[in-house]
Amino acid sequence: MRRLALVTLALVLGYYILRALAGRCSGTGCDWFTPLSLLLPMLVLIASTITGVWGTVRANATASTRSWTAPFVVATLLGVIGPIISLLVFRDSPDRFLPLATVLVLAPPLVALIYSFRRSSDDGRRGSATRNPP
Repeated sequence: MRRLALVTLALVLGYYILRALAGRCSGTGCDWFTPLSLLLPMLVLIASTITGVWGTVRANATASTRSWTAPFVVATLLGVIGPIISLLVFRDSPDRFLPLATVLVLAPPLVALIYSFRRSSDDGRRGSATRNPP
């Protein structure tokens, strides 16, 4: 799950790098930015959704991690529906839309990263004492 979160963060970073490069480019040599500038936001939204759904499934898998289900569900809903609603609200103001959509779409990977670094002492993974009972 940590890898999914990092891939989503890398896609967001890639989008902002592409945006900065496109801002400095002019002329017909910059036409290759257009397909990427449309593809990257869709990939970010898809990666964020997959991260949130996978996190929800993983968190709901054991009794010791079920408390993480609600944060994953909320983050996934914010990450999927939030950018779409903010696009409808701020469609004429991309300078307001982009930062808000970025924060919303980053909710699932951030929850996933926090979840992946938690102490897992009682769920049978990563050196748990319940893994190899005496």
